[in-house]
Amino acid sequence: MARRTHDPAQRREDALKFLAERYYQTPREFSDTLTASFPPDSAIAATLLAHRECRLDFEQFSQRYRLHCTVRPLSPNNPLREATFWHNLLFNPRLPADCIILGFEPDWPKSDAEPPHG
Repeated sequence: MARRTHDPAQRREDALKFLAERYYQTPREFSDTLTASFPPDSAIAATLLAHRECRLDFEQFSQRYRLHCTVRPLSPNNPLREATFWHNLLFNPRLPADCIILGFEPDWPKSDAEPPHG
């Protein structure tokens, strides 16, 4: 899909259609590990790796999440790295091949949400 067209608008439209119709319809196939890409010389990625843990805070609608995570680099042959790279390339055609991709593994007992799930 990333190589089918050089038109970023068409690539984005095709990716969103695929993700909505098929990809996100099978949640059991997803890992708990979140991933993110960073520029090759990213100081933020270096800091995250030095600390080896972080807290990810985010909100969706009226729900707030705080995930305590272990941070690790994803090696070039790691399937999570490959999936993240190709997914992000669909939306950012200038993503460098040597970008840093980190994995964030939640520590669920230390994490929480507001309002609490239950």
